Amino acid sequence: MQSSTTINKFRVDIITCTSLEQLQQIQHQFQKFIDSQALDTSYSKKIESEYVKSILKLIQSKQNQLSKVSFKFVGDPQPPANLNKSKHDTDAFSNLRSDSITVVDDDYKLTSNHIYISKFSNSRLSLESMSIHLQNGNNSICNIQSSGPVFIQNAINCIFVISCHQARLHHIKDSTVIVENRDKGNPIIIENCTQLLINDVDVDDFNHPSKTTKSPNYNVLSSEEVLRIKQRIPTMELHNINQCTF
Repeated sequence: MQSSTTINKFRVDIITCTSLEQLQQIQHQFQKFIDSQALDTSYSKKIESEYVKSILKLIQSKQNQLSKVSFKFVGDPQPPANLNKSKHDTDAFSNLRSDSITVVDDDYKLTSNHIYISKFSNSRLSLESMSIHLQNGNNSICNIQSSGPVFIQNAINCIFVISCHQARLHHIKDSTVIVENRDKGNPIIIENCTQLLINDVDVDDFNHPSKTTKSPNYNVLSSEEVLRIKQRIPTMELHNINQCTF
């Protein structure tokens, strides 16, 4: 059967790929394949088959594997080129030497080769790096610039303004995501995310792979709404971000 042959090829491509960029391309091609086959009534009943589910699980597993490699620190991180001299920043830099930073109740700025923030809460973050990994956050506004990948997981009630090469969001809830300098055809990836507001960029939702129907996990912001949010960011109350968005 032609579809089985194609699925097996996807499986081999996923297993043998060596970068997140390659995996993203494969995942995008797989979604196109699902969309095209869904139009065929003989295949529509099989669109949620175990074959398709197994590919989605394999993509997720491979993504997790490659993400760990991409964000792994090699040796001691170098001192940041531009670091606020507040007490919180001094403490954070000490944590950086053990590969993680915690930011709580702070206005935090950091420029470094690689940034890994293991917890952030009630803070404003301004980060610039070649790769950035944030996790376990709430009630924060994050301005993120990266020449490489950005990986954010486990966050609620946040605003992320992102400029990067690749963006992957896992387990993000009740948050606003504004991705700048993004060309169509270069999607951001979301997985296990709910109640997101995202500006008008391409999005690959692992929990809603078909493009023929709208994903229930996010809504698209108009350019006017994006501008209004960005204008309000400087004076937003962090504990009430969702209510202040509009």
